Amino acid sequence: MISTRAQRLAAAALCAAALLGVASGAASANQPRAHASVIGGRVATLQDWGFTAAVLTPNTLCSGVVLSPTKVLTAAHCLGSLRTMVVRTSSTMAFSGGLASGVAAAAVAPGFAHTFEDDLAVLTLTSPTTAPPIRLADPAEDLTYTRPGAPLQVAGFGNRNPMVGRQKIGLLTAADVRVRRCPLPSWAICDSGGSAGAVLRRFRGHIIKRKIKRSVCSGDSGGPLVARTPSGPRLIGTAEASSGPPKPNPFFFVICGLKGFPSLHSRTASFLSFIQGNLAPVP
Repeated sequence: MISTRAQRLAAAALCAAALLGVASGAASANQPRAHASVIGGRVATLQDWGFTAAVLTPNTLCSGVVLSPTKVLTAAHCLGSLRTMVVRTSSTMAFSGGLASGVAAAAVAPGFAHTFEDDLAVLTLTSPTTAPPIRLADPAEDLTYTRPGAPLQVAGFGNRNPMVGRQKIGLLTAADVRVRRCPLPSWAICDSGGSAGAVLRRFRGHIIKRKIKRSVCSGDSGGPLVARTPSGPRLIGTAEASSGPPKPNPFFFVICGLKGFPSLHSRTASFLSFIQGNLAPVP
């Protein structure tokens, strides 16, 4: 049982950005093959998720959200050297198709200090994208769609395997989740996911079974948490990580989506002034 906020944040850090160990900006024979990503999710379409972006550095994969033709929102912990970053839009594949753009500038939320608090960054693309932007939820919409039990959706390009370290990433996948009461401050939203079956692992001849839920995982950081409203999709939050046990036990890798450990999302309504203040074109 994780009893303190610090322990929860440390646990979440275990499932943050997916480490690739390959050059992400160009095709490579060493790149991981694409499989379903969000745990318990379904293959997503551009019709429903065209505003989702893949955010790549030579060593990591994250997800992001298109806010305008030249602006993409992601998690600040996903940033690397701007000259090596690539943002891919208008594709359901992280490593191919669509439009690949460089990153000219990045604005990081003022309170970010390499923890999961204030973990947001607005990227400025070197070339505009034609991907459709998503509208940010206003404070009234945030109150409506973040009540406990409210239905939301998540999407990302990350790991479909709940045991982090077994990377099968690269295909955009989405899942239905529900808001749960969050033990963290107002900047965070927790989701309780839904039943996604169980994970089996053989250990010294014994089969270990643990229930998992729909959840974000490695590579989904920065991806959208969305409310489907009568007037269109609204961005409610961006994925931080799937929390898990504070340290791996001898039986398992770190597990995303473990029942009882919520996925964490930055509540965009808590950062409206920062986000909107960085949507203007960079001179």
